[in-house]
Amino acid sequence: MWQTLAQQWSELTPEHQHELFVYGGILMGVVLVGFGAIAILKSRVKKQADEPPPAGFSLADLRQMHERGDLTEEEFQAAKAKLIARTRGEPPRSEGTSGSAAQ
Repeated sequence: MWQTLAQQWSELTPEHQHELFVYGGILMGVVLVGFGAIAILKSRVKKQADEPPPAGFSLADLRQMHERGDLTEEEFQAAKAKLIARTRGEPPRSEGTSGSAAQ
């Protein structure tokens, strides 16, 4: 097999040999770029899969629940205040405390 390939190679003109090298190099470059693109896409997909889903409700979710009647006005306002506080990074306030120290 190798002898046949070597014989066929020697029968090619230098121009044809040059063309084979050029096109072979181009093909190898395309394959390497393809593998690189696949590796980048896989890493991006993995990063997205590793991110935790958002916790709780969004303000739009709360509005829809309120409009459907799933939440009363008081429940909606309390949930909205908690969501805004959590978004701002404020510590959650416990309900029923008036802010004064317990005796």
